[in-house]
Amino acid sequence: LACALAGSTRETKFLIFGHHIDVMDEIQFRVLEGAGGGRDGGCDGDAALGYVRIDGSTPALLRQDLVRKFRSDPECKCALLSVTAAGVS
Repeated sequence: LACALAGSTRETKFLIFGHHIDVMDEIQFRVLEGAGGGRDGGCDGDAALGYVRIDGSTPALLRQDLVRKFRSDPECKCALLSVTAAGVS
């Protein structure tokens, strides 16, 4: 996943859906924030990637702003979404 994100074109965006908060936390820490980029992920570089996260703890009023940021900000390449908070069931 880290390699795909790091090697993607500027126009490419990723949606990552998770069900368990612990798993989402690990994806955020190891992949999106660059903690595992070069060391564990097998990719060069350890720069953090632009992303948004929407889960049950995200205030409802903030969710639309995060969606807007993901859609309009070219540096925001990934949305990490809880399946329940993102309306997927």
